[in-house]
Amino acid sequence: MKISELMLHARASNCLIRVMGLQTTEELEKYSPAELLNSYGMGKVTLASVIQALDRVGVKLRQDSPAVLARSSLEAENWERSLQRAYAILEKYKEGHTHAEVAKMYSLTPSSIQQICQKAFRHQLSKDGIDPHSEKSAEIWRSILKQSYNARKARKT
Repeated sequence: MKISELMLHARASNCLIRVMGLQTTEELEKYSPAELLNSYGMGKVTLASVIQALDRVGVKLRQDSPAVLARSSLEAENWERSLQRAYAILEKYKEGHTHAEVAKMYSLTPSSIQQICQKAFRHQLSKDGIDPHSEKSAEIWRSILKQSYNARKARKT
């Protein structure tokens, strides 16, 4: 069956036909969901619509091999470690350490420390369901800055 006959949204069709060069569902079923996600233009929502369209015609994507699953779990582990480190760096900042001081502790640059603090902050906001562009998030960030300033002031005395 031709991919164009699956009645997919434009993004999914473009990704499969133009980007990946696939023409039929027989070619598509050789791919796993993880491989499709690595394609330009294919996100989780688009992938879900592709899988749903394939289910309607009784076609399944290839299942990941244990090696691919292991790689995925390793990537998840690395992401988790990266987040833990980002939270630890943000805590050091909250304790009153300057970006330069934290940078020395972690052998990084002050600008990367600032980016890492922002990453941890944005992740915490998303976990808490708070819009990062809302007044609430600005208020939380101001309280972190105030906490850091007060801790730095207390350390000096």
